[in-house]
Amino acid sequence: MRQMLFATSSVTALLIGANFAVAAPNGDAISVRVLLRGSVQATDAASAAEARRILAIGYDEASEAQASPVLAAVAARRGPTKANPAPPPPSTPIKTPTSTPTTPPVVVTPPPPASTPAIIGIIDSGIDLDHPEYAGRVLTGKCFGGTSTICNVTGASTGGDPGINSSAQPTHGTHVAGIAAGTTYGVAKDALLLPVKVCDTDSLNCPGDIPAGILWASQNGAKIINVSLGGSTLSASALAATQKAVTNGALMVVAAGNGGTDKVATGFLAGAALKPAVVGAMIVVGAVDSSNKIASFSQTPGATCETSSGATYCMRDYFVVAPGVNIKSSVGGGGYANKSGTSMATPYASGVAAKIKGSWSYLTPYQVADIIFTTAKDLGTPGADNIYGRGAVDVVAAMAPVGGSSVIAPTSGTTIATAACRRGVLTSHATGAFAAALRNSELLQAVTILDTYGRNFSADLTGGLNGSSALVAVDGATVRRDR
Repeated sequence: MRQMLFATSSVTALLIGANFAVAAPNGDAISVRVLLRGSVQATDAASAAEARRILAIGYDEASEAQASPVLAAVAARRGPTKANPAPPPPSTPIKTPTSTPTTPPVVVTPPPPASTPAIIGIIDSGIDLDHPEYAGRVLTGKCFGGTSTICNVTGASTGGDPGINSSAQPTHGTHVAGIAAGTTYGVAKDALLLPVKVCDTDSLNCPGDIPAGILWASQNGAKIINVSLGGSTLSASALAATQKAVTNGALMVVAAGNGGTDKVATGFLAGAALKPAVVGAMIVVGAVDSSNKIASFSQTPGATCETSSGATYCMRDYFVVAPGVNIKSSVGGGGYANKSGTSMATPYASGVAAKIKGSWSYLTPYQVADIIFTTAKDLGTPGADNIYGRGAVDVVAAMAPVGGSSVIAPTSGTTIATAACRRGVLTSHATGAFAAALRNSELLQAVTILDTYGRNFSADLTGGLNGSSALVAVDGATVRRDR
């Protein structure tokens, strides 16, 4: 990436591909053309004093060489295709420079919720279909009892759980669903729920056909599949069902286990996280308390690694933590209760995944997972470690721009121009009359920012241009203005 400082007749600013007029320091009107590559050329030398105060932006020349800016912008908005596949997720978090903002952040807004929100498959004991926490957002589910009798209760055939919460009836699935998507305590309040009953209402036993439930959920619209279950054996059928679910476009989010050991319960289902056709599309979740300290019962990734096709994959790279101690959520019978476990941490991560998927439906399971991994708050030893993995799931950071970015601004009609940068959308200084003109620009007030994953955000960048020297930048997961 190169940096440039333009000469007296050329300045760099935030607008792209548009003509507008500004007043020079001597009062003369100056016609300014904002070029496609991000430079602004003034047609009158009277702007020279202002031009020297404008810094250039850096370009990713390799990206520009691959395709025109217009095509790149359209492709980024469309998302990955067969002709333009998404890159594999990185094995380590993306780290971007940070600085301390000295003025309020520029407002960056994700697109409104999708007309068809993301569907979360809840593989559990079923949910209380009448609970007000998710009224109108529960799809017709199914029960997979195998040879057990768990389906022989009212409503079970459609994923329901008629139990009333008590020590004898934990109504586990109802609590999990409320964390993921409940109206009061849920993370993804607009998400749809697809209940799949494989566990007993009156205990924590799950005698049903879990692989069949996972596969069915993926075949019936679930793009996030929450599995707050554990076990001792990763069967061939469970692995095959998980691999097929990923192929069907589902992201698997599974519990680490409550054994309190330094090794994830790799028997079921977390053990599939490092397997071919699953690695990178499964998130394994441990639990932390309100102080972001690992819960005493939570299992951790440890030093578990596996080698496949010459590559080594380690559990810590696909492991995150989330709140899992004394978590309040819905329970059977229309009430609420506090429960603890990695079962409670897992739907928190599922809810964040559903928010991401609901806003940018074109993202693949690998991309959704990588956004969560990349934006997780680092805990413990710097980088991915054997206790916290990638760190604590951060919903705010996950819903903000990540990594290298672009700005898209309409020029006329449906024409789109873009300035692609390796890190930071645009960085510029402007002062005086020139800054005032930029501040009043309608184009700057409604720009679209695309992050590394092609996610679009709306932003008003004029706030950083206040007539005095100001910096406007998109850097990592934040958009801010610094004095």
